[in-house]
Amino acid sequence: MAVAPATSHLVLNKSEVDGNTATAPVPTPGGEGGPPIAAGGIANGGDAVLNNSEVDHNVAEFTSGGGIVNHGTMTLNKTDVDGNTAAGHGILASGGGIINAVGGPQGPANTGVLTLNSSEVNDNTAGGDGGGIANGIPLGGPMPLVGGPVTLNHSEVTGNSGASGGGIFNSGGTVTLAKTVVTANTPDNCAPADTIAGCVG
Repeated sequence: MAVAPATSHLVLNKSEVDGNTATAPVPTPGGEGGPPIAAGGIANGGDAVLNNSEVDHNVAEFTSGGGIVNHGTMTLNKTDVDGNTAAGHGILASGGGIINAVGGPQGPANTGVLTLNSSEVNDNTAGGDGGGIANGIPLGGPMPLVGGPVTLNHSEVTGNSGASGGGIFNSGGTVTLAKTVVTANTPDNCAPADTIAGCVG
């Protein structure tokens, strides 16, 4: 009889995850560089719930996921993800605030599920795609990082910046906006164009 893999559980209530740094090797010409995602603040591959918390001012150097990396199931309730940075250049510096992707031992059906309720993703920066949120990144090759189902309810994604998808970048997943504001991001609010219903500019 097959045994289901164990799942980690993380719950943060009224907590702060601030001022942390994840550092990957500096990419070199012809070299492999660092891992595609590393998480300056929180990396989740199981089940995670953040309530009334902050993930602020964290840095991922030469890799993606300044504030949060999720390849499990994560819910943010009244939580701020502000002022984080995916430092570097190009695709491997994506997801300034959050990067979300399917993956892990349970398979795509149970992974890369991200829900934000009454939460903020503001003033984050990425050298690559998705200043606020990167739902997957188009790495190419045999192991692309494919986005999963992302839902934002009564939330805001504002003042973020990236190479493309300053607010939200979507690659292969779905992003649903319900009473959510995505505005004043640089150079645009959502990318690629027409991949996120209700997101303009």
